Amino acid sequence: VLAGREARSQDEAATKEVLAKIEMVEEVSADRVKIQAKTAAWDDSAGGGLGQRSQVSVEYRLSIPPGLQVDLRTENGGIRLENVNGSFVTASTNGGINARALSGSLSAALVNGGIQADLAQVGGDVSLATVNGGIRLALPPDAKGDVDVRAVNGGVSVDERLRLEATEQERLHIAGRLNGGGPKISAQTTNGGVRVSVREADGGPENP
Repeated sequence: VLAGREARSQDEAATKEVLAKIEMVEEVSADRVKIQAKTAAWDDSAGGGLGQRSQVSVEYRLSIPPGLQVDLRTENGGIRLENVNGSFVTASTNGGINARALSGSLSAALVNGGIQADLAQVGGDVSLATVNGGIRLALPPDAKGDVDVRAVNGGVSVDERLRLEATEQERLHIAGRLNGGGPKISAQTTNGGVRVSVREADGGPENP
């Protein structure tokens, strides 16, 4: 795990003071590792806030072995997964979620932003949900799953090359079995559209 901290303020002394207030907290047990950034800037009750003119950002870079259960959460920032295998739970406010060449299962919840998910293999349930943003999901042509995609204000589409046996097909809701059915694959958005397409061999959606 690599963690980087960056702070900007009115002058050098103020910037050093801001950085000193950022604490990287680790909790390690036999079956769990938790890493979190804490600072008075996010806890006004502690006093000594960082000030309205201070800007703080924390970035994590993780390399993980296959098969792990991973939970990633952030505010005012994005999450990116690339070439990983496991069970992933992600959540963000005011930022995007981007997964590329992912194998396993994925739960992604987002407020104010879009979700782009490219799955190399569907190894478990996939649940994508966003408010005020669109969803773009790319699947292998041989992926198996029970698909349910819907939008409140927007449209939904599923690439016909995915051979979906539709049980419901409307402008705002498409459901059915993909290649005979399998894990649950759901995508839901409010104020945005959902597009499910075929992925390219090197990742991402194919061009129509």
